[in-house]
Amino acid sequence: MLLQELLPSLDIRILALGHLSPGTWWNYRGVHSTYNRLFLVLGGEAFVRHNGREYRMTPGDMHMVPCFMKADYYCHDTFDLCYVAFDSRLSGGGDLFQIQEYDYARDARPADHDSFGRLLELIPNRALPVYDPALPEYERYHQAAHEFYRTMRPEVYLESQGLLRLLLAPFVASGRGMNLTSAEMAGRLHRVLMHIDRHLTESITLDDLAAVAGLNPNYFSDSFQRAMRIRPIEYINQSRVMEAQIRLATTAAPVKAIAYELGFTTPQYFARVFKALVGVTPTQYRKLQSHAV
Repeated sequence: MLLQELLPSLDIRILALGHLSPGTWWNYRGVHSTYNRLFLVLGGEAFVRHNGREYRMTPGDMHMVPCFMKADYYCHDTFDLCYVAFDSRLSGGGDLFQIQEYDYARDARPADHDSFGRLLELIPNRALPVYDPALPEYERYHQAAHEFYRTMRPEVYLESQGLLRLLLAPFVASGRGMNLTSAEMAGRLHRVLMHIDRHLTESITLDDLAAVAGLNPNYFSDSFQRAMRIRPIEYINQSRVMEAQIRLATTAAPVKAIAYELGFTTPQYFARVFKALVGVTPTQYRKLQSHAV
C-alpha cells in the first residue's frame, strides 16, 4: 500500500542506452553507481555480482542492477546486450529499486525486445562514450543526461517513459519487504517519508517523525521497521549517504562540507556511517569515481 502512495511521484529519467558487444575487457569490480542499470542479453555470456549473489547472464535474460549497490561485472569470452541506465526517484522515498527487495533476473518476453528496439529508435546517440566506471567521462555523461531532458520533445518523453515502465513493471511485481496492515498506516508512513525527504539536511529526531505520523514513538518505530525493514534513524542515515554519494561523484564540495550539509553532527560520524553502508570512506569513494585509468 505504501508503494501505491509513492508511485504517483515516480520520476524516471533515462541517462544512457545503447547496444554493446563487449569481450573480456568488460571486467569491472567494486562499481558503485548512483543510477540503476537494466540489461537485455542477446548473445554470449557474462556475470554480475551484487546483493551477495552471483548472476549468470545468458541470451534471453533481463537483469537489473539497482543503484547505490556495489557490483562486479565480468565476461570470460564475448557478450552481446542492450542496456539502459536510469533514475527512478520517488518523492520522499528514495529510488524505486532501493525501498524494497526484488527479483533482479527474469526471462525476457518478446515485447521486451520490441520495447528496447523502440527505445533505441526514439533516443539514438545516447550510448555511453566510455564503459569504464573509473573514467571521469563515464560519470560526467550521466550528469549531462539530465540537461538532455530539457530539450527532449514531449512525444518522445512520453513514449520513452511508457516503454521503460513496461520493461520495469515485472521487476516491480516481484517486490517484497513492505508489510503494512492498512491504508491508514500507509498514509502515515508516506507522510513520514515525505518529511524526511524535505528535511534531509536538517536535524530529524524519532519524536519528530512520530509526531508527523501521529503515533507513539515506540509504536511508530516498530511500525516503520515492519514496513521498511529498517529503523527510522537508519533509514535517514541511508538516505543521507545516498545523497552524499551523488554529491561526492558530481561536485567538488569538501567532504566536511557535505557532511554538515546533510545533517551529520560531525565529519567523523559521517565517515563512519558512510563506510558502514558503502564499504569505503567518503574520500576513497570520491577517488574511485574520479580516478582515470
